[in-house]
Amino acid sequence: MAQEQIRISSDWGDVTATLADNEAADALLEMLPPTIDMRDHLRQEKTGYLPSDLPELARQRNFSTGTLGLWSSNHFVIYYSSGSVPAPGIIILGQVTGDVLTFDRPGNVTVELTRLDRTSGAPGESICSSHPAERSQYRRDAREGSCSPYARLQEVALRAGIAWGSHEQTAACR
Repeated sequence: MAQEQIRISSDWGDVTATLADNEAADALLEMLPPTIDMRDHLRQEKTGYLPSDLPELARQRNFSTGTLGLWSSNHFVIYYSSGSVPAPGIIILGQVTGDVLTFDRPGNVTVELTRLDRTSGAPGESICSSHPAERSQYRRDAREGSCSPYARLQEVALRAGIAWGSHEQTAACR
């Protein structure tokens, strides 16, 4: 299977990630779009629970900045620094390709994971509904076969590999 990309959206900003080529990442992709309440843990990661368990796979103890991991069967982790975890380790789900330091701040955050489809260019889930605050309007636009001007700008940025910032930062672009 080709490596899939996802968007991790929050009030703090959006980042993209490339999923690992394994059964757990495939199961995560099938689960999209979950909303996950995450908390800061050890000032190195954000952690939260997925709505259901993912398959058990080989684990590793070391992680790098931007690693997406699975601690227990449904315990999703975004690492914003590098380090190692105690046994039994983590299942690697992917790697953030955007600025993971978006999450390097104290406090809780709610994220939504959505599929990123860079090839179709058509209005829909990955482009028109990527921002939680604008999602319902984008879905309406997608059903009507069009995207708002903001979504069109976002589409251009996605094709260029640019991750969007917070809603406040991008609101001026509309």
